[in-house]
Amino acid sequence: MGGQPSKRISMSVQPEGDGVSVQVTEDFLDDLITSRPELEDHANKLKLATEVYQNDLQGRLGRQEEIFREFLTTREHEREEHQTSSLQHYIDQLNLRFRSRVSEPLCQDQAGEVQRCLLATPDRPLDCNPLVQDFLACSQSAYKAYRQAENAD
Repeated sequence: MGGQPSKRISMSVQPEGDGVSVQVTEDFLDDLITSRPELEDHANKLKLATEVYQNDLQGRLGRQEEIFREFLTTREHEREEHQTSSLQHYIDQLNLRFRSRVSEPLCQDQAGEVQRCLLATPDRPLDCNPLVQDFLACSQSAYKAYRQAENAD
């Protein structure tokens, strides 16, 4: 009673689809091989074939996983490029719409002439009328150009 641990040897047969599924324990196979030495060579070949199959399967699964990762990386890169392109397009549109209009002060020369004239002839402001008319024409022209530029946006 104190020698070897007891082995569990079992075998089950179940119908499966068009055939039969047979499940046996490893102890059962060892016991069968021990009782029939000619089966040992077949068992070793079967174990080797099983190992080769499992290694091949793991290799294929590894390659499929690698391909899937490459696919995800490519898709992520394409999505980032699309988002960058969309953002750049949006920025360009905003720049066109709200671009700063830096220009020299308009009608500055005409305004200066009107001021000089009024300072030179404080008691005769009507003498500066032609200069005021030039300033008004310049101002109206600048305003018209500004409105046209704004409507073009």
